[in-house]
Amino acid sequence: MVGPPPWVFTPRETSMRPEDHRSVDATRRSKSNATSSSASDANSNAGGGVLVRLGWMVVGPTLLVVSAFAVAATPRWTFGLHDGLLALGAVLSVCLRYWDVRSFDGETANGEPATMFVFRRYAVGVAIIVGASWVAAQSIHI
Repeated sequence: MVGPPPWVFTPRETSMRPEDHRSVDATRRSKSNATSSSASDANSNAGGGVLVRLGWMVVGPTLLVVSAFAVAATPRWTFGLHDGLLALGAVLSVCLRYWDVRSFDGETANGEPATMFVFRRYAVGVAIIVGASWVAAQSIHI
């Protein structure tokens, strides 16, 4: 190994013998193994968390935008499949965000842990934006 000997990083005590340093190194190794096993547990959930985050960040909003344009392309104030897809996109986004916060330790845009308050604010925001978009899309015809 390259670098300073392991006893350089141990607390300076006059009573420490070389064999004491070995026990400190063994303790450090066992602690690092414990953190690596918990990190591997977190990594096993990371793939699912990434898919859930992609769902509420990309798939849901894309479905909302495409559906809003499809609703705008139909005659004014007619109801059909596109309206249902718009509602499905909103429900899908909100459900996936909830799942992200509860099961995958979701984060905010600042990297802070997301709380249920953050989720409720997201859900209300989606409901307001989708409602306004639906009314606007129903009011125009492109």
